[in-house]
Amino acid sequence: MLLKRRLSLAGPFFLVIGREFLFLSPLKGRPMRCFALCLISLIAAPAFADGDGDGDGDASWEAFRKGVANACRALVQGPGKTQIEVIPFGSESYGAALVDLVAPAETDRMECIHDKVTKKAELSAPFLPKTAN
Repeated sequence: MLLKRRLSLAGPFFLVIGREFLFLSPLKGRPMRCFALCLISLIAAPAFADGDGDGDGDASWEAFRKGVANACRALVQGPGKTQIEVIPFGSESYGAALVDLVAPAETDRMECIHDKVTKKAELSAPFLPKTAN
């Protein structure tokens, strides 16, 4: 008992007694019996987490990308074929995509920003054409 009190004054410690691990709490030197279970759950928890808490992370991100692409496609005006490259996860608040409007004469590249909360999208003006140096 004296040993436990001395150890508990310095903070939490691990003791190996035979094959058992005991964690000594700084509060009155009481061993925490669920230490092994707590340790296993802390180690295993990230393996089962998908990040968004709904259980189907890949499907949710795919639906997000489709929503961004559809909102951006609806804003494109002009003749030509539309190609949209969605940034996979966007930022914390916004989805983003590069939009190419491919016409026979030239290709216009624009940026599309999609608000994750309001679902409103905005399309930028085309980038300036690249010049030869």
